[in-house]
Amino acid sequence: MNSQAFENAPSEPSKINPRQWECFETAIQFLTRIPVSGTMEKTAEYYYAALKLSVIYFPVVGGLVGLLTAIALVACVKIGLPVLVAAFIALGMEAALTGAFHEDAFADTWDALGGGWTREQVLDIMKDSRLGTYGTLALVTGVGCRAAAVASIASNWGWWTPIPLMAASSLGRIAIVAMMATTSPIEDRASQAKDVS
Repeated sequence: MNSQAFENAPSEPSKINPRQWECFETAIQFLTRIPVSGTMEKTAEYYYAALKLSVIYFPVVGGLVGLLTAIALVACVKIGLPVLVAAFIALGMEAALTGAFHEDAFADTWDALGGGWTREQVLDIMKDSRLGTYGTLALVTGVGCRAAAVASIASNWGWWTPIPLMAASSLGRIAIVAMMATTSPIEDRASQAKDVS
């Protein structure tokens, strides 16, 4: 996820109107590690304006991430790997594709909820880049459960196999958009969410 453009994001509403394909490219750049040509050539203000409009494409980008995960799963199964191994490899590829952003947030959340006693402690732990015991256990459990679920899908092979992976990935991004639309970001914290929503 690209955060450099937020350092000098304008505080005033922008009158720039990026084209829809630029908003889609910005969503790809924001949610994945896929290099997108041309977006970094824009000014910070232009990128910021495109980012605010890019949220409508988050579910589409999520679906594409799910499709690439499914392709990796299919390829691993086709070469004869056990379904559980194929599932772990596919999820590893997905994490590399997204910069492990969701796994990092999941671990930070559990570290904060497990180790913090006050609101301030919870928020401070969430900002800490170090991985604690609660976060480690959450990652092992969470990724293990996901791999088991993906392996179950792969073991009941059919033409429909990629659909659940694409749907889950897309619905996850819809949930992000819904939360951004209904929940105010923490005002006294540096947050990318407040710059997008």
